[in-house]
Amino acid sequence: MDIIRIQNTPLTIHDLAEMLGISVRILQAGFRKHAGSPPPHLSRLARLEGAHRDLASGVTPTIADAARKWGFSNAGRFAGEYFKVVGEFPSDTIRRCRG
Repeated sequence: MDIIRIQNTPLTIHDLAEMLGISVRILQAGFRKHAGSPPPHLSRLARLEGAHRDLASGVTPTIADAARKWGFSNAGRFAGEYFKVVGEFPSDTIRRCRG
C-alpha cells in the first residue's frame, strides 16, 4: 500500500508484484483480503492523487501533461475521475494553487 501511495510515476500491477517479489495472483489475493479493493482501483486513486500533487505544485505545467504522466490517455475521463477523487476539476486546482 505504501508503494502505491508514494509512487512518482504510474505502476502497473505487474510492476508492483515484481517490486515485492511475488506473483500477480498473490498480490491480488492479498489486496482483496487486507485492503478490500483490487490493486487497480487503489492504483487509480494513487495516480489521481499524484496528478493532484503535480498540478498543485506546478511539477506538471498542464492538465494534459499530468494526465499523460499518470497514465490517463483521455483528458475528459481524467478530469471526471479527478473531480470524483479530489472534489474539484484539474483546472480549478491550477487556478487555486498557482494563483
